Amino acid sequence: MVTVGWHMTDRRRHIETLAARLGGRVLAQGASLGSWMARSRVAVTALGTTLYELAYLRTPAWILANYPADREALDWYAANGPHRAIGVAGEVGDDRLREALAELSLSGHVAPPVVGLGGGAARLALLLFGRRLIGRDVA
Repeated sequence: MVTVGWHMTDRRRHIETLAARLGGRVLAQGASLGSWMARSRVAVTALGTTLYELAYLRTPAWILANYPADREALDWYAANGPHRAIGVAGEVGDDRLREALAELSLSGHVAPPVVGLGGGAARLALLLFGRRLIGRDVA
């Protein structure tokens, strides 16, 4: 399952072609992602609040930042986790991207709980997904 944000609009046709070849599906622009994130084993995303949602859900993510200005935040995640940094999209060559995606497809594990997120992530998850979340209740 793939979603393509406005940053990748010019690449959408290529992504749809690849997804179809791999038996995947590209969601409509602006589609609700909450239920998909809750069911995912891994995710590839840019920087943003999605990373907090994925951390709460214990879904490991690979970060492919959009802009060179994102490098400081990307470096922070590379050093501290819980997600893994691939790099800045315009600077990541095909070999590095292929390597990251191959490692991602092998990981398939559930990330450990993320300590120190505070109550905001739980409230956000509750609003997005309702009371029942991945087989457990959210207070």
